[in-house]
Amino acid sequence: MVVLRHEQWVCINNMILDIYRSDDLYTLRINFLDSLAQLIPHQKSWFDLGQYKENRIDFYDPVSTTMTEKELTDYYEIYQTSDYVPWSFISQASVIYRDSDILRDPLREQTFFYKNWLEPMGVYYGMGSTVVENGILYGSITIFRSKDLQDFSPEEMFILTVLTAHISNHLSIRYPNGINKTIYSHSDNQIMEKFNITEREYQVLELICKGLNNREIGNTLNISENTVKKHINNLFNKLGVKNRSQVINLVYKDLK
Repeated sequence: MVVLRHEQWVCINNMILDIYRSDDLYTLRINFLDSLAQLIPHQKSWFDLGQYKENRIDFYDPVSTTMTEKELTDYYEIYQTSDYVPWSFISQASVIYRDSDILRDPLREQTFFYKNWLEPMGVYYGMGSTVVENGILYGSITIFRSKDLQDFSPEEMFILTVLTAHISNHLSIRYPNGINKTIYSHSDNQIMEKFNITEREYQVLELICKGLNNREIGNTLNISENTVKKHINNLFNKLGVKNRSQVINLVYKDLK
């Protein structure tokens, strides 16, 4: 039986409150990863979105506070297919796992995935979960840490189990039919060319579709709120819309 300390439960409760208070997927995931590091020490982590598609699993739009864009891009473009975590199965409920339970350490050390991606980043042990509710996949959480920190414990797996259950429940309430990938992974050229949108305007458009407000967009792109407002006004004029809801509806209608 896993027994947690009082301080751990306090942190878990605060994270659960933050989950249900989050207004958008980006903020929810970034805040979750920041807080998770206090409960489960690690060096690398990300939280992506996902969906079941034609008897396979499709993960996209990863966010991270600990990984570079290149590290994430390399994973999805090069190493995902060699990852020894068995994503080929489709489960009706969330799955919490440790890499060492899937493949023994000596065997993992010989894999292409470990030698070429994990080891160069200085991490060894992995743990994660699929975010699933009522048979609908919403995403996954992946955590890695160095060998000197030792493997993830049953206690840490229990913590991730509790938090994943609340994230799954929250997302199922907000998105009962799943998260539509169209809004979170557009075809850049199609949108930019059709509406004559600049690269910076497109970045703002993506963040609007993710639910960020002007201040959050400014912080993400390192520009002022006034500059954000100018980009949004330009977008409204080019798209022929009057508000953010119309922007999202137009993007969805245009690309579905």
